[in-house]
Amino acid sequence: MNIRKVLSNLVLPPPLPESKHYRRTVMWPDCMGQQPIADELIDLALRAGQRARTLKLSGLDERCGPDGDHNIWPGEHHRLLAAMVDVLKPASVVEFGTYAGLSSLAMKETLSAGGKISTFDLVSWKEISGTLLRADDFTDGRLVQHLDNLADMAVVEKHRDLLENADLLFIDGPKDGLTETKLFANFARLNFKRAPIFVIDDIHDYKFLDVWDAITHPKYDITSFGHWAGTGLVRWGGRS
Repeated sequence: MNIRKVLSNLVLPPPLPESKHYRRTVMWPDCMGQQPIADELIDLALRAGQRARTLKLSGLDERCGPDGDHNIWPGEHHRLLAAMVDVLKPASVVEFGTYAGLSSLAMKETLSAGGKISTFDLVSWKEISGTLLRADDFTDGRLVQHLDNLADMAVVEKHRDLLENADLLFIDGPKDGLTETKLFANFARLNFKRAPIFVIDDIHDYKFLDVWDAITHPKYDITSFGHWAGTGLVRWGGRS
């Protein structure tokens, strides 16, 4: 292998137009080795993937048009997230990283009548340029935004009851090599009631590789069904 070429590829920009959305991603051999994949995660991935094939996100079609990112599937994860919610029927969903609200809205489209999405970010959706969220998205109480950082254990303690009763958690943080490490260390100190499912974004981002490999709970790389930058499925507290 030409080491100089490898290093230059990591430092220099990729040969793509600047208008293209991209980030550094890495594919690597399975490092889990001794950790078998739980059959239930394979089954869940297949059921959600099958559902995502025919799923229509009419609310997002209205806001973004039918050619919006939410309809790029596979390749983007929004239809998969909505399918996960549709298949699992979670009463409580927690999202780490609201941003413009695309994932929140996708999941809300298939959320059961009694379900609730609690989305966390450091910046209010009102301050995000190009946000898709509207004030009336929050009026029925099924979507709530918290301006708190779950990478801080004091904040996790503040929301301990909410987190420990979550059925599904979508993790879409900054992938800075530090935040998610703290986040998962904090989650390890919780006593989840029902061994929730985690959907984790961008697991092939090169800054996130060690974080994904360090997760010892049953997990499954389902990138082919989700986001081009990597989608991981974890049964937190489950058994392989």
